[in-house]
Amino acid sequence: MIPIPDSEVTLLDINGIADEKYKNLLNKQVIYIRKHREQLQKKHAQVIYKQKTSNFSNIGYLNSTVDFKLLEQKMLEYLAAKEIVEGKEQASADKEEWQL
Repeated sequence: MIPIPDSEVTLLDINGIADEKYKNLLNKQVIYIRKHREQLQKKHAQVIYKQKTSNFSNIGYLNSTVDFKLLEQKMLEYLAAKEIVEGKEQASADKEEWQL
């Protein structure tokens, strides 16, 4: 539900976690999410997203949800800035290569 570019996602190796209680908790969460993925996405995530972005301000629980449109806008700004920075770095590297 929160927009994150794939390039910024880091996978967590649950087996590498030393705290057994925490590892068990994460494994239980993974099992639950996988088992209920479709229901969570269609019945809950999409409904909340539509309600929040359609300004259903009379629904109380929406007051404690994030501003999805703002997060989407900020993600696009981040990607644009990252592209500019990476482009400048690449341009600088290209320039150095040609000066040698």
